[in-house]
Amino acid sequence: MLKGFNLRRCALAVCMTALWLAGCSGSQMSTTSFTGTTPVMGTTRNPLVHGGLFSGKYSGGWQAMANCGASCASYVFTGSGKGTFVGKSKETVDLTCTASCAGSATIDSDLVPANEVKVVIAPTSDQGLCFNTTSLKLNYTVSGGLGKFRHAFGSGTLTINCSIGTTLVNPYSDAWSGTLNW
Repeated sequence: MLKGFNLRRCALAVCMTALWLAGCSGSQMSTTSFTGTTPVMGTTRNPLVHGGLFSGKYSGGWQAMANCGASCASYVFTGSGKGTFVGKSKETVDLTCTASCAGSATIDSDLVPANEVKVVIAPTSDQGLCFNTTSLKLNYTVSGGLGKFRHAFGSGTLTINCSIGTTLVNPYSDAWSGTLNW
């Protein structure tokens, strides 16, 4: 009777060891990834990538800066608002316009100022920014950042709505829509 008990105990130990080794050598990655809230089967999700759909709304003031040539103008938009993943934050958008407008932007978190998203704005036809039109749609690409966003990537659309005010700083509002991952 004692021999049978030891044999069963030994067999159980071998089975447990085999299961443990099989678990250690198997893939540690999930076979399900998530896009938004819908699972997508058969793909592997990188557990180090955070983020997803990004949206933000900001408002503040814009100024036409010194002209950069006969047919060139430079604009700076500075405002505050709120964005997905950055929370309450400040933005600065710098645009240079000739036959098209292009530039860069930064979004800095108010909660953790070291967390900053950097964006490159693709050339878009100059529609008389803020003088001949009240809305300009721009395409952007996230080019990294600082803090937790130092490896950020993504892309989307920035729509700027502006008007000419009665002071040196004119009012504007904008809306971001796209993706932000880090």
